Amino acid sequence: MTRKTIAIVILSIVIVPTLCFGANDAVSMLERGVAEYEKGNIGESIANFKQASALFEASQRKTDHVETLVALAGVYQSAGMVILAEKAYKEALKLNEG
Repeated sequence: MTRKTIAIVILSIVIVPTLCFGANDAVSMLERGVAEYEKGNIGESIANFKQASALFEASQRKTDHVETLVALAGVYQSAGMVILAEKAYKEALKLNEG
């Protein structure tokens, strides 16, 4: 997944209205994750995406949670962390099916 693709996925999440508790924080984490990724700070990017994912999960924003997991998987994949990428993709698929 290219940086441009990841940025597009994240921007599509950020545009979604933030109507529930924790969502604003989650969007902030996404924005930080993208910024850190673009700077090449993979560890910080991953930490921010994981926190955003947890916040979306807690606020029951399933679509945003799934999209964040896909973006996280893309970061893992671009860093060569294929096992973690696969795990994040599978979690996103499982959530999307259920």
